[in-house]
Amino acid sequence: MKVLIAEDDPVSLLFLQDALEESGYEVLAATDGNNAYDILSSDDAPMLAILDWMMPEMDGVSVCRKLRETVKDRYIYLIILASRQETEFVVEAINAGADDIISKPYSVEELQARLRTGRRISQLEQDLRLKATHDSLAGLYNRGRSWISCAARRRATSGIPIPSRSFLPIWIILSRRMTAMGTRRAMTCCAKSPPG
Repeated sequence: MKVLIAEDDPVSLLFLQDALEESGYEVLAATDGNNAYDILSSDDAPMLAILDWMMPEMDGVSVCRKLRETVKDRYIYLIILASRQETEFVVEAINAGADDIISKPYSVEELQARLRTGRRISQLEQDLRLKATHDSLAGLYNRGRSWISCAARRRATSGIPIPSRSFLPIWIILSRRMTAMGTRRAMTCCAKSPPG
């Protein structure tokens, strides 16, 4: 699994990189907050990130805040490294969107345990997203509500009148039949007789 380390101190960055590579992680490195944000907001971004609180250009807490505001299509587990552990700093980091905070100096074992937790949470989020968007029987994307709103948008922009309110119940019934009976059998049944 890929993990991003955003640390402006080259010695700390090298230490973290070596420790995580020995644990089997594919490590990406950033030396400032803007670079970290660019990597984490890209399409192939890692699901785990370790961000130093104090970095040039944009600090770790600002990176967390900006990511939570802009990246909505996936969840990135964010760990902040901080030299201070006072309550107000912890609260600020968590309110900004950090999932965990580790105070410096830290042990590699503790960091690896927290990364395992992040990995587990990221995997659960991916599994949940898959189950929410795919039909478990057919293995296809769910159409449901998103398909209907997409069709309505297309008809509205093309000038074709939007169908009556009866359009929605028909597709709900059809999708229920498809789930209960299997896609091919439901389509054959609905083609022969109106849903009801």
